Amino acid sequence: MQKVPGMPNNPRLVRSLATAALLGIGVVESAAADPMPTPAGAMDRITGLANEATGSVKQGLGDLTDDRGLQAEGKVQELKGRVQQGIGETKDAAETARSRF
Repeated sequence: MQKVPGMPNNPRLVRSLATAALLGIGVVESAAADPMPTPAGAMDRITGLANEATGSVKQGLGDLTDDRGLQAEGKVQELKGRVQQGIGETKDAAETARSRF
């Protein structure tokens, strides 16, 4: 696989981002809109957004197919994504506070 400038070197993340792009979910744009992004929290925020989006899609598919297992799996993945985003935001806040001293 050829390295694309600016793209993470993590195959699972790249697949998640590609899936989100195909589904029309603005994962990268949302993460880039953060006014004080830091490398420390960027990967957590992006991965969290991808997990949240994927979880939402799974919940929707579970609703359409009346599959309670898929609905539950989607909810868990969405919550995992929210936690990951929070971790990334916390890392950003800590890095910003540290850089002020």
